[in-house]
Amino acid sequence: MYYALAAFAPLAGALISGLLGKAIGDKAGMVSCSSFLCLVKPADPRVDGWLSDALDFAGSTGDRNRQVATLVTLTWKHFFKAFGGTPDAAAQAEEFGRRLAGVAEEIGAGEMAEHGRSLLALMARMTGRFDEAAA
Repeated sequence: MYYALAAFAPLAGALISGLLGKAIGDKAGMVSCSSFLCLVKPADPRVDGWLSDALDFAGSTGDRNRQVATLVTLTWKHFFKAFGGTPDAAAQAEEFGRRLAGVAEEIGAGEMAEHGRSLLALMARMTGRFDEAAA
């Protein structure tokens, strides 16, 4: 994982330049750049805003595939944040996981629905809900 992040680091400048698409009105390009930048620079303080914008954009355009892709990133981000975090952080991660599983199921993306359900099972285990995790 470290290697992958190190390999992506040089792309950050190009991706930030891609955000300049905002200046020319390319919202789809800007959302794509910022969404990928969230993976390259996960500690960037703008990540929450970028992901929120990406989810809003996907909803407003009806792009269910983009919604699933954004929900994957949000679920993982909040999943890691929930470790050692508060019950509210875990609840937020689970909500994103449920949304991911639901939207993915609706569009027939079974592997992404299973991805969401798997993360939900892991979160149930880490909070001691073993029966729920096994279901």
